[in-house]
Amino acid sequence: MILEVKDLIRAESLLVEVERWMPKVFSGVGYSDKAYILDKIMKDISYYKRIPYGEIVRRNLQDADEWTIKNCVSALIISKFCKDSREGNETFIIYTPKKEEEK
Repeated sequence: MILEVKDLIRAESLLVEVERWMPKVFSGVGYSDKAYILDKIMKDISYYKRIPYGEIVRRNLQDADEWTIKNCVSALIISKFCKDSREGNETFIIYTPKKEEEK
């Protein structure tokens, strides 16, 4: 394949047209009513690495009810962001970093 000037001009005009709409691509990201609390919980888990579930609830109870917090933690466990571990009568939430982060 040989690129000619006309090919580059066409590519540029196509990119200009596509890029015009790029600011709207992610406009809906983070607009969930649970996005704020989920972000806070993720920060706590990744910072502390191992945190009691009750502590997560206590730290976030002013922003969300326990049902919402439980669902957020469950979603993070399902997505393998963290895991839960039962020790005696207490449940701990343990951060599971991606392989690249462990190095």
